[in-house]
Amino acid sequence: KRIQLREKGYAFLERKNIPGMADCGDTEGVTCIVCQGEPSPEDIVSPLCRDVHYVLCRECAKEDETVMECPFCKENESDNNAFQQELIDVVFSRMPHQTLPSLEIRPDMEVETLKRLPRGNKVTVSNVCLSDVMFFRLLSKTVMEIENRISLVGHSNSLDCCLGELDASANGQTKIFISGCSEEETEQIYSNIRTIPKKSIQVNAKEIHAEGNGVYILLKTWALFDGCSPHFFLESSEREPIWEGLPRLESHEENETEELGLSADGTGEVEKAERNKIPLWKVKELKLTGYGLEILPKLRFHNENVMEVLSLSAGEAEHITEVLKEDRESILMGKVRKVGIVGYAIEILPRLRIHEENEMEVFILWADEAEHIAEILKTENNSIWVGKVRQMVIVGYAIKILPKLSFHEENEMEVFFFVL
Repeated sequence: KRIQLREKGYAFLERKNIPGMADCGDTEGVTCIVCQGEPSPEDIVSPLCRDVHYVLCRECAKEDETVMECPFCKENESDNNAFQQELIDVVFSRMPHQTLPSLEIRPDMEVETLKRLPRGNKVTVSNVCLSDVMFFRLLSKTVMEIENRISLVGHSNSLDCCLGELDASANGQTKIFISGCSEEETEQIYSNIRTIPKKSIQVNAKEIHAEGNGVYILLKTWALFDGCSPHFFLESSEREPIWEGLPRLESHEENETEELGLSADGTGEVEKAERNKIPLWKVKELKLTGYGLEILPKLRFHNENVMEVLSLSAGEAEHITEVLKEDRESILMGKVRKVGIVGYAIEILPRLRIHEENEMEVFILWADEAEHIAEILKTENNSIWVGKVRQMVIVGYAIKILPKLSFHEENEMEVFFFVL
């Protein structure tokens, strides 16, 4: 049996092997919905519905980018998708299962026999686009070799794990997810990372999400990625892995990291990285939550960086303990356009150093509890420089710190909004 998986979610196989085709009545009258040609029993096609009103031939699928559907079965989209998956299951169930010593994945490959790839066997990939799920599965379970280059896309609910073209996209998926692995899988990933050429992986995604020890896996694999400037969202219940590895997640000087989000909820010993030793050249958005705030003094920004969004949030007093040990105005933030500070994070305002010519479009301070601002109230009036502010929003107890703020002498505030 011959079957090929392609980007649009179609399952292609020889017409004679379509389940139930022999029972569909006038099978000779089945035509391709695009070219209206009548395929022979050996032609590779994809049925568009369970009743096989129309098929899509492989050549037309390559030439026409339009997603095709049966005009008689538009209301049965979920059943049509299920039928595509059934085609895979039925054909694979009839294939002899064998064990491969190795596997090579290249563009436009056709699967003729399904074979089991044992853990630790060699896989070679070259000039193909893989989904994030398939890539990290191969990385964690096989000895992976990359020839030339490959690219990664976020996975979707389509049938494909390997797309034919290097620059392919997965139906608009823009997120790549990296989750945790077992200890054995993590060791295999690290072993592969040592042999895979740097900058051999192109990432076609706007966001990278990592959680658990997937955060550390991302940090380890970062050197393999080329031309990657996505938004980062890192979440871990352990603090140590993030701090220990974050220096590797630096933006190259010619690139811009659009967004870095960091959240850590657990407790533990923080790796003693030196201040200003983690370079983030041009960060447009920085969002730190919980223990993630502890990394703030360790970041070093480009001198000309203008941050569009700075978001700091702390729900517990211990989240800011380490930051409060820093000297006043010792954390250089440069210029920032929109600032939002919530909860106990307000207490670290005196430690931030805002550019003297900074002009904020929006400045938000939010404190639901009196404890959120207890220490900052002890500072002198007009001692916390914020520069020019066009719109200011103050919520709750944060109104009490207003006298502590120092504005530019030429400041003309357009909007001041206060919520009890």
